[in-house]
Amino acid sequence: MTSQFTPEQTKAIYNHNHDILVSASAGSGKTTVLIKRVIEMILADTSVKELLIVTFTEAAANEMKQRLISAIKDELKVNPTPELKEQLLLCEDANISTLHAFCLQVIKRFHYVIDQDRSFSLLTDDVQQQLLKEQTFDSVKNHYFKTNDTVFRQMYQNFMGDKNDDAVVSLFLSLYETVVSRPDGQAFLDELPKAYDLENSQTLAKVYAELTLQLQTIHQRLTRVLENEVSKDASLDKVEQTITQYLENSQQVLELLAQEIKDYNQIRTAFQSLTFKALRKPKELEDSQAFETIKLVVAGTKKQLKQLFERYLLLPYEEQQTLMQTSRYYVEKAVEVERRFMKTYKQLKEEQNVLDFNDLEQLTYQILTQDTELSKMARSFYQNQFKEVLIDEYQDINALQEAILAAVAKPDEGNRFMVGDIKQSIYGFRQADPSLFLNKYLTFTENPSLSNPNERIVLADNFRSNNPIIQFINSSFEKMMKQSFGGVDYDKQAHMKFGAKSYPQTVDSTPEFLFMDSETNKNSDVSEEKMVMHRIQQLFETDYQVFDAKLNQTRPITYQDIAILTPTRANNLSILQMFTEHGMPLYVNDAKNYFQTMELTVMLSYLTIIDNCHHDIELVSVLRSPLYQFDENDLAKIRIQSRDTDFYDALLTYQTSEDEILAQKVTQFLQDLHYYQDYVTQHRLSELIWEIYQRSGFLGFVSGMQNGPQRRANLQALYERAASYESAGFKNLYQFLKLMTKMKSYDKDLAQPILAEQAQDAIQLMTIHGSKGLEFPVVFVMGMGKTFSLQDLKQANVLNKDVGLGIALKGVLQNHHSQVDTLVKGLALDAEQTELLSEYLRVLYVALSRAKQKLIMTANVKKLEQKIELWDTYYDEAAQQVELTYLREGQSFMHFLGPTLSLSQKILNAPHFQSQPISSRYEAYFYQNDITDSLKTLEQEPITQSQKISSRLLEQTLDRLYSNTYPFASSVKTTAYQAVSEIKDRFSDPNLKELGATSHYQELNASNRYLQPITARPDFLTTSSYSAAQIGSATHLVMQQVDFSRIDEPDYPKNLLQELIDNDLIEKDLAKQVNLSYIESFLTTEFAHNIAHHQETLEREVSFSSLISAKTLFDDFTDRDAQILVHGTIDGYIQTSAGIILFDYKTDYINPGQKARDIAKIVSKYRGQLHLYTQAIESFAEQKVTKRLLILLSINEIVEV
Repeated sequence: MTSQFTPEQTKAIYNHNHDILVSASAGSGKTTVLIKRVIEMILADTSVKELLIVTFTEAAANEMKQRLISAIKDELKVNPTPELKEQLLLCEDANISTLHAFCLQVIKRFHYVIDQDRSFSLLTDDVQQQLLKEQTFDSVKNHYFKTNDTVFRQMYQNFMGDKNDDAVVSLFLSLYETVVSRPDGQAFLDELPKAYDLENSQTLAKVYAELTLQLQTIHQRLTRVLENEVSKDASLDKVEQTITQYLENSQQVLELLAQEIKDYNQIRTAFQSLTFKALRKPKELEDSQAFETIKLVVAGTKKQLKQLFERYLLLPYEEQQTLMQTSRYYVEKAVEVERRFMKTYKQLKEEQNVLDFNDLEQLTYQILTQDTELSKMARSFYQNQFKEVLIDEYQDINALQEAILAAVAKPDEGNRFMVGDIKQSIYGFRQADPSLFLNKYLTFTENPSLSNPNERIVLADNFRSNNPIIQFINSSFEKMMKQSFGGVDYDKQAHMKFGAKSYPQTVDSTPEFLFMDSETNKNSDVSEEKMVMHRIQQLFETDYQVFDAKLNQTRPITYQDIAILTPTRANNLSILQMFTEHGMPLYVNDAKNYFQTMELTVMLSYLTIIDNCHHDIELVSVLRSPLYQFDENDLAKIRIQSRDTDFYDALLTYQTSEDEILAQKVTQFLQDLHYYQDYVTQHRLSELIWEIYQRSGFLGFVSGMQNGPQRRANLQALYERAASYESAGFKNLYQFLKLMTKMKSYDKDLAQPILAEQAQDAIQLMTIHGSKGLEFPVVFVMGMGKTFSLQDLKQANVLNKDVGLGIALKGVLQNHHSQVDTLVKGLALDAEQTELLSEYLRVLYVALSRAKQKLIMTANVKKLEQKIELWDTYYDEAAQQVELTYLREGQSFMHFLGPTLSLSQKILNAPHFQSQPISSRYEAYFYQNDITDSLKTLEQEPITQSQKISSRLLEQTLDRLYSNTYPFASSVKTTAYQAVSEIKDRFSDPNLKELGATSHYQELNASNRYLQPITARPDFLTTSSYSAAQIGSATHLVMQQVDFSRIDEPDYPKNLLQELIDNDLIEKDLAKQVNLSYIESFLTTEFAHNIAHHQETLEREVSFSSLISAKTLFDDFTDRDAQILVHGTIDGYIQTSAGIILFDYKTDYINPGQKARDIAKIVSKYRGQLHLYTQAIESFAEQKVTKRLLILLSINEIVEV
């Protein structure tokens, strides 16, 4: 982008005092404009604290904050004022965040407005949320079955699939997501049954409108075929008669639909006349391809008519009424069940004191919009705080989020600045509602006035792409995208304009299509991956030049200039494998099938048999893996010797086999397995995983494989997931494996990309969704012919946010289909299909607009030649538009794009690429023959004598390196930062200078550098019963708050506890578990009064850090000069004239019958800890520690150590 802003950008930067919607096309510099607007406001004396800037992802929010910080630093270079420096400091705490983060802030500040406990935890894990919801629904379902609710049973049976009730669960959870994303969720539920009232609802009117739209489109299509194809050939007279007869019948139906008062049964009867006679090819016909195209058009029309009839006209009106009445009962019951589910789910979360992201939005909305004084106060607080509310990616907002931001905006003057592009709204699965953007786009004006002060600013200049790419996108999308399909009319105003004027005219930027036809050329070994590799190879061979804006000149292409975009992650791993085999570096940004990678399959199988060794499939998988390398013959020998047992028992038996070599392999494996089974009983799950990596060398092994860094990252992701799982309070290996199974079933992958620097000289492979916001000099869009995933449209029941809940009924009517769709379902299905395919069209726009200089699209189109002819029939030349109903039946990106291309002109055969395009818009190439031989791989040249010498030298060097022992190996197995609680046992002897010779290396091995902190039990799992550790921590908290000057006051401990509850320092339920008698008894002791007497020298909760020689902790530590940083917190000490008295509170249970024994154990347990405390205190205090006391609260005794 040039340093000069366009007139439209200038308006977006400087216009104020009214609401502004900025419609920013791809590459138009919207973020730069938003940041510049903020800078100008800061320079005009608006503090960054007076701005609310929200977006929808953490990454986007962090990038926004960093770009603002950089912009302020740049401004400081020319304008170094104290005020600007202050704004730089304020940026870190500024309200630049995701909307969820802002909601969290609102709830924490104004929780009392809705009586919300502010000590909640946030449930962020998608899988844990899903499990909690399923658990809740099971509870609700069981309630209804136990009460023997007849209507519920009928509804449930009707909603069930053929095999299980997954469809029922999915329906109610989807309904929940829809309801909680709306500010009027309960009203939405109320409206659902009303759609089934044929007499009073708008359902029939919507049915008639849909029938009219589709029949008119078919009428126009067949009229074009008649004029352009049939009428030109006299031999097609019978075809002409058939189509003409249809058109006459169709006109009659359209006239009935146009009447003011419509008769459903009359329309139904007339519709049944819309048939076609069988089309037979005339013998004298010369152009058989034209006839075949006509047949395909007619066949598609017949399919469309059949679908229309089954959705809207299958039953006479009277039977439709019966069907709708029965359906209404089911939908009413579904609404009741949904409300119970929502209530139960809320109660369950309240019991666990946890909120999810939906709760954040709902509670924030309640805080800001209720008609109470407290709510008005909260609303007024934010309205007064924020001079402006700036919203990035506004096209991704939903109705509830819109209502929240409207509530914090100023009510009397517009102060919202909304930036987005409806053409890039591709997050419908997150409940994004692009219609909110569209409504403002249509109602705001480019010339604001008193009657309409709201301003629309269109940023059309594209500073990213070269002109041929922009022209191609414009000319294609103006024929496809419209308000009724895609969300906006792609007219001249919506066109992108060429703004990157610095591109030299000599660079090649003509878009390309690479086609293959797997149906016609079944014997060819062509694939899309090979087409892409071949074209990349040619770009390098022809020294393709890329314009580098930083250098302001062209340079040869590099791998990192190239990005490959795919619709889904499904094939990314296979693409990676193929590129790797041909020596092309590829960086996978995201890859599906993480759980199917070799390394993860092996690890999960190993964990499974550690948990239960009698899983034969997983056991054999580990044996066959690179870890143990058993081959088929080995496994066969083992099985033959023990035919009637499971494989684990067979292994046990084979240890005594005469085949010593194989028996030794078996014994080694069993020793490893038993070692890990013992290990997991004494260590954390994450430690077990890391122990397998270390002991087996598996991490190093996969690192040396093809794509080693990615494989290593995959294993690291498994380890980190296990650590996270434990941090959430879970400990069981079986439950962890169950969680992994759930993640696979929910299609949730753990894979994390390798570090960005490892991808610096590599082609980038990512999904289209993952590429949003990015740009690349050369972009390949693969899978243009891949069929869309439309599974949601194949469900028996369909939910649409505008139409409602459309259901089908089973076995209600005699002599009809086993399942009959209601009219509401037909409407919901059409609406949902239109929305889903509209989003696919916007995804295509995002994909094509990522390219800066070269755009190459690849497609496998079955029966390509036939499709090309067919595409032309769905393009209305007069209207310059692709047929709407054709778009609404979209199957792939090429389904959308094909009719806009006029591909019936010659397509060039690859791999010969010509320098001049055959079209002013694009080039198209057809890969018909196998190109494997033309793909170059990294092949070895004949080995010379000097190379042989170098090879021997390499072998010797490798031997020396691999036999070398790292002198500080033990250092990598622990951390240089240790907690007192982790090393206290090493100091059990009271004399620090006389430490025993026993090595405690194994005890400290858990503290390896990769472990994350793990809490004993997470807050969100807290119920009315608390663990001993939690109660002990609460007791410590009370003791730390004791004011020893008040210990003689009546009921002081009770009053103190109530003060802590009132100040939100301790939960009320947890406070009830604190044994006040412990505290009361201690406060009557002589030592408590001694503390009161020395209160001026009392120190509590003293944190310290100190360095201890590593050899003090580890007898076999290789680096004898190394030091360990030890940290801890001392409960308290007092300074007396005789010295320092150190004390530590303990709530450990002591058995009255074994009192002496238990006290001795406690003293032994904590002696080392107190000695470390002593050492720390004496390092910074002027006195010596003369007494070390353990205060045993449970028995009210004080023991000197």
